Amino acid sequence: EKGFELISLAPNPVKSTSILSLTTVKGGRIDINVSDLTGKVISKQSVVVIAGNNPITMNFAALGAGSYIITAVNAEGELKTTRFIKF
Repeated sequence: EKGFELISLAPNPVKSTSILSLTTVKGGRIDINVSDLTGKVISKQSVVVIAGNNPITMNFAALGAGSYIITAVNAEGELKTTRFIKF
């Protein structure tokens, strides 16, 4: 079994920090990129997750106001995205 889902990003809209809830069938490394709507990558980070629900604290304080996309990729190359608004 493999696979993961981005459950939620709360709060959204974001002021400075938010919690990305990610659930996965098995543990491993997940690469998380934050990009603007043109596709320009603003930040990258890798996290190690465990099977089940994983709350990941994301710091968006340095971002300007606008809309952004979070892209998460697991070791198998499965990709999930979610959008958020920074104010």
